[in-house]
Amino acid sequence: MATTETSYRVLSLPQEASEGDGDRVYVGLRRKLDLGAFGASAAYQAKAGEDVIGEHDELGPGADGQEELYVVVQGDATFTVDGDEIDAPAGTIVFVRNPALLRAARATADGTAIIAVGGPAGVPYVVSRWEEALPT
Repeated sequence: MATTETSYRVLSLPQEASEGDGDRVYVGLRRKLDLGAFGASAAYQAKAGEDVIGEHDELGPGADGQEELYVVVQGDATFTVDGDEIDAPAGTIVFVRNPALLRAARATADGTAIIAVGGPAGVPYVVSRWEEALPT
């Protein structure tokens, strides 16, 4: 069957997460949707009490000094940003401007999904070194 290129793409996050391996599933949205202007990914955690977004900053090895925007699209999470805890039910948006701040998110409900969008401020987007190392 031939593939037809269109000016839009559609992806089902629940379907992508169900095809993953394990309770925590990473979905590389930038690759899957062929995004060029910014980085985007999704993380799904099947079990409450477990990490959805692991603790990190955007200054360490492999990081690019990105600002990051997180959107809780399903379930509930507790974000920790620079030591502050933020209750984040579905529909919550958390923006971390400072790349030096530690951030993480833990699921507080089964089936939590978070979309992350990021890029360094004021410069054209370049694919992150850490993403280049991920398997396709």
